[in-house]
Amino acid sequence: MEDLNDLHTELNRAANPSGSAADDVAELKELITGGRYLKILCAINRSIKGPYYFGAEPTYVDFYACGVFEMCEGKWLTPLTPYSGDTIAEHAPKLKVVLSSIRQLGLEKLPKVPQVPPAFVLSAERCATWG
Repeated sequence: MEDLNDLHTELNRAANPSGSAADDVAELKELITGGRYLKILCAINRSIKGPYYFGAEPTYVDFYACGVFEMCEGKWLTPLTPYSGDTIAEHAPKLKVVLSSIRQLGLEKLPKVPQVPPAFVLSAERCATWG
């Protein structure tokens, strides 16, 4: 769970250098294409026994991972996918299975709310600064 926290913290720092949102994604690009992001993703992937974190049945860690990635994908990773590719599928395929499995557990019965408040999602203009 600390690896999941680290990933969110690192992405948040890169998206909000000096504590406020930047006008570009330069630091996010540097993080996502650099070593630290990939090391954290790979550490998360290695921690997963499969198909869930600890084996055949989901635990609170799987649900926590899904919640963290709802935020990370909603705020940064999904808007940047056209530029960065699907880094989770590429570098953490077991995590991708965990997320997909948790999302298919009949949670559609819960009220639909935005994954992330729209004001927190990277704008298309800012994403385009990927270069």
